Amino acid sequence: MLFCVLATVVAAAVALLCRFADADVHRDDKLKILVVDDHPITRKGVRLLLSQEADLEVCAEAESVDQAIRALEHCRPDLAIVDLYLKGSSGLDLIKYLAAHHPAVLVVVLSMRDESFYAERALEAGARAYITKEDGTERLIEGIRKVLMGQVFVTDKIAARLTRTYTSWLPL
Repeated sequence: MLFCVLATVVAAAVALLCRFADADVHRDDKLKILVVDDHPITRKGVRLLLSQEADLEVCAEAESVDQAIRALEHCRPDLAIVDLYLKGSSGLDLIKYLAAHHPAVLVVVLSMRDESFYAERALEAGARAYITKEDGTERLIEGIRKVLMGQVFVTDKIAARLTRTYTSWLPL
C-alpha cells in the first residue's frame, strides 16, 4: 500500500509538471475541476466555494460515473472531486477508471462516509485526498491545494492509522 501511495504521488507530480508545461491547456491560468456528487446541492455548494478561488474553476458537474466520463471529454479537468456514493454507481469505480484511463486527472474524495473504513480503499484506487463533508470548506480547499502540489492529503487520524498498519513490522 505504501508503495502504491508513493507511486501515486510521483505520478501526480509528473502529471502536474506536464500539465503546466502545456500552455494550451491553461489558456486562462485557471485549473479546471470536475465535481461528481449525486446531490445537486452539494455540487452547487462546491461550485460556489471554488468560484471564490481566483485560480480554480468548475468546468463540469456530474451525478454518476457515466455523466462524469462524458464530462471528461469536453471539460478536460485537472482535478476531480468525487463522492463515493453516486447515482446508480460507485465513486470507487470512477476513481479506478480515472487512474486507468485519465491518470493526469487528480482525484480528491469528498464524502460523508466514515473515513476509517473508506479512505484506504479510495487511496488504493487512485485518490490523492480523502476529505469528509464534516471537515469544512477550508479543509477542502487545503486538500485541493496539497493535491495540486503533488502531495497526498488525509486527516491526522488516517495518517496515524496508515502509519501503524504499514510500519507495525518495524522494531521499536
